[in-house]
Amino acid sequence: MSLDLSLVNARPRRCERCGCLAPFAAPLEATAKRELHVIAVENETMQFMKRLREIAHCDLASSKAVFAHITTKRGVCNWCSKQIPIVEYVDCAQCKSFNIWWGDAA
Repeated sequence: MSLDLSLVNARPRRCERCGCLAPFAAPLEATAKRELHVIAVENETMQFMKRLREIAHCDLASSKAVFAHITTKRGVCNWCSKQIPIVEYVDCAQCKSFNIWWGDAA
């Protein structure tokens, strides 16, 4: 079940596992999300955060939070590596980590 990002950002703790307090930012365009996914797969932390800040006009804390929660492996939790649904935003049923998937849907 996919989560709505505005509802996630309304939670007191955005991620149940780490207790993240920074709001998650996201580009509006799918092409920008795919661009950021490629940067994340390459593990280019600073480039990812810089580019997200340019695209989404967010602060450093939000860009760092997104990078910490983006999953680079399709259907795999960014924290515990258990299988998760292939949707844009989801909490892992196993470890409760919030996951962001901006890769291809298929």
